[in-house]
Amino acid sequence: PVAAEPSTSDNSIDESRQDQVEEVAQPDQAQDDKPTTTVSADDEITASEQVNEPTTDAASLVEPFKKLGLKPAEKITLSAIALLFIGMTVWGIIWLKQKNNDAVAKDELELPVEGQFATITEFESFWQSPGDSPGIKLGAVVVPAANITLGEGSSSGALRVYFRNSKKDSIGDPITIAFKDGTFSNDSKSIEVSATDGFHLKGDFHAYQMDSSMAWEVEVLEAENSMVAGSGFKSIIKTTLSPAMR
Repeated sequence: PVAAEPSTSDNSIDESRQDQVEEVAQPDQAQDDKPTTTVSADDEITASEQVNEPTTDAASLVEPFKKLGLKPAEKITLSAIALLFIGMTVWGIIWLKQKNNDAVAKDELELPVEGQFATITEFESFWQSPGDSPGIKLGAVVVPAANITLGEGSSSGALRVYFRNSKKDSIGDPITIAFKDGTFSNDSKSIEVSATDGFHLKGDFHAYQMDSSMAWEVEVLEAENSMVAGSGFKSIIKTTLSPAMR
């Protein structure tokens, strides 16, 4: 007997079923082929810290408080107080400098001032550091000074300068300057005189600058010559000392 050959249609059906089975299996195989990534708890913490890491400036402010075991709200509060303190300090420095630049004497001095022997055409008072000037009292950090200029009509004589504090007490030694034919001993019509004492603390000087009731004054007297007794000198200028610092 001759065996019957399988029909072509039956083979096609079997091949179609096999293709469908392979197509269904392929997605599962693709999923199995995908690489898996495992994230540990330590990696999650590290990533979170990188995202929330503060800027350099903020970190520098918060860092000192980490060792104290403070809560985040307390750290923020203390950092804000520190920034406020720094801001007030900067503002105070700027304010003092501005006040120093705008400082003027309370009493306007009308120039020229004509005396019997001297005619003063320019007069300016200020404060300065004593530096290495001789005769300055030990410990003085800021001393008053004045610039005096003689004008036409000045003959020969002497000027005596006093610097007085808010209590009208003379500070330092009186300064006597001789002049001849309208010229000082430095061969100039102008000269700078400086007190031999002043403020010994910068803080006291700044307080003086801010309080007009603590104003100092400068007085200039003249006489025929430097050998005349104290009572022989006559006042020609008496004005408020400028709080400006040079």
